[in-house]
Parts: sequence; structure tokens; C-alpha cells
Amino acid sequence: MVHTSVQKFSDDFERQMKRKNFSTPKNYLDFLSNYQRLLEHNRIKYSDMIIRYQNGLSKLIDAASQVQVLQQELEIKQVEVNQEKEQVEALIEDIKQKTDIASKH
Repeated sequence: MVHTSVQKFSDDFERQMKRKNFSTPKNYLDFLSNYQRLLEHNRIKYSDMIIRYQNGLSKLIDAASQVQVLQQELEIKQVEVNQEKEQVEALIEDIKQKTDIASKH
């Protein structure tokens, strides 16, 4: 009913004022409004996802550099541990020899 009366009034308006009047259906305006709202929602959503991705990526890069530093420290400590292990094994061997000598006497 309303949409047909709008057309009639538009025709009357054109005859009287010598200007065109265009009307847009309400459902199309609702469609545009919903599209605009959805677009804004998705922009916010995806910008938040981009920020999370960038933060995660920077954390991974930091972790990789920390792992590399720890790996180098581990190699240094491994050499020290191996040296101390050799000293302890030599000390144990010396103690065994002295124990054997002491037990024979």
C-alpha cells in the first residue's frame, strides 16, 4: 500500500514541481545499513586478529633468539661439565686404587 502511494505522490510531485522524486525501498536501506554494520564489525574483528598475529609472531621471534642464546650457554656449560666429569672419574679411580692398596695391607 505504502509503496504504491509513494509512486502516486511522486508522479503528482513531478507534474506540479517539474522535478523528479526517487524513492528507495526500505528493505534496500536496511540491507545497506546491515552491510555497513557488518563491514565495521569485520574491520574491528580482523584488525584485532592482525594485532594478535603480530604479537604472537614477535613472541616467537623473541623466543627463538632466547633459545639460541641458551643453546650457546648450554654448549659452554657442557664443555665445563665434561671437564669436571673427567676430573671426578680420575678422582674416583685414584680413590679405588688407594682403597685397593689400603685393603691389601
